[in-house]
Amino acid sequence: MTVVTDVPAPRRSSLELALDAGPVHRLARALFLLFVASIPAEYSLVLPVLGSGTRLLGGLLLLVCAVDVIARGSLRRAPNLFLLLLLFVLWSFATTVWSYEPTLSIGRAFTYLQLLVMSWVIWEYVRTEDDLVATLQAYVLGSLLVAAVTIRDFESITAAALAVTTDVRVAAFGANPNELALAMVTSVPIALFLLRRKTKGLGASANLAYLGIGTLAVVLTASRTGFIALVVAGLGMLFMMRDARPAARIALLGTLLALAVLFASLVPDYTLDRIASIGAKLQRMDFNNRSLNWTAGLTLFAQDPLIGVGAGAFEGATAHLIDVPRSSHSAWIGVIVETGLIGAALWFSAIALALGGLRRADAALRRALLTAIVPMMIGMLVTGWDHRKVPWLLVMIAVCSVRLELRTPPAGDSPAGVRA
Repeated sequence: MTVVTDVPAPRRSSLELALDAGPVHRLARALFLLFVASIPAEYSLVLPVLGSGTRLLGGLLLLVCAVDVIARGSLRRAPNLFLLLLLFVLWSFATTVWSYEPTLSIGRAFTYLQLLVMSWVIWEYVRTEDDLVATLQAYVLGSLLVAAVTIRDFESITAAALAVTTDVRVAAFGANPNELALAMVTSVPIALFLLRRKTKGLGASANLAYLGIGTLAVVLTASRTGFIALVVAGLGMLFMMRDARPAARIALLGTLLALAVLFASLVPDYTLDRIASIGAKLQRMDFNNRSLNWTAGLTLFAQDPLIGVGAGAFEGATAHLIDVPRSSHSAWIGVIVETGLIGAALWFSAIALALGGLRRADAALRRALLTAIVPMMIGMLVTGWDHRKVPWLLVMIAVCSVRLELRTPPAGDSPAGVRA
């Protein structure tokens, strides 16, 4: 097996490449896109007896990818980021030795390993501009599905349910509202990027529809975290349009204002009241009692900051410090407390390396990815997403966006790259 590098090659269309590829490669690519589409519904689309649909797809995809790579006899050279992620995974396994909850640490370490393998699959199958666009489109389509189901579930709320509680929150397939809202927010700027890039066809219609449906679904989850991320994404989308004509920028701003007015009339008062409590929560700085978790975790971190309490062991380690043991509810604090300074340095360095590389990406794509990733990272302050697929997917897409295989364009064409 050979390792291939990103070298210039004659430019060929996606159709030509697909026709030349064998059936196993075409099957692997189709499964890959289907897997990406399922990620927004991670841990919520659970099949009877079989379990998580995303996990089942991932297992099948890995098997087919392995056969595909062996058949092609080539493996793409991995970037330096993978070394940091590999060391982070190995360190997570090492923490099981001194973990407060060794069983949980082993489980979390294996989850990180699965995410590392997923990252390799993304790297292996997102090589060209067309691959990147197809991957982003699959992610938006998956988000559109869960947004539509969320709206459907909200409409099915009965008066009997409202008589029991006014704190009604919905999310597709019974998912955690905060996590699902955050996932849907990340797709909004991506949909705008794809809409600007491709103005015709079903894909364009889906992207346009998602700008409204996805935004409404985020609000209906009544997730304060999701709403803050949505506002940040909205501001970022205005920045994305900086190279557009003034009329287009005004149209986007008008659309956002119209959606705000429309949602204010469609969204029930109890949902708006919950979102409106953001100011009070920030003023008290309790973040819905999450501050108790963080204080307990940081207390343990101060006692042994270097090696941590064990990957995934936050809840067990802090059980004697708080009345109701809970998970970290913060990806950043969770990684620091669980894996210590060593693990946190590896994880944060990998993210910084990926985002730092975006300065070499196409400007339109760079703005779109940052508009998706920055709100997500803000949401991760109060959401334990270090072991979820969405952050790892977006980080790897950022890496792939600056390492797209260059293809020599025909005379007169512009250099290959993502265009908006």
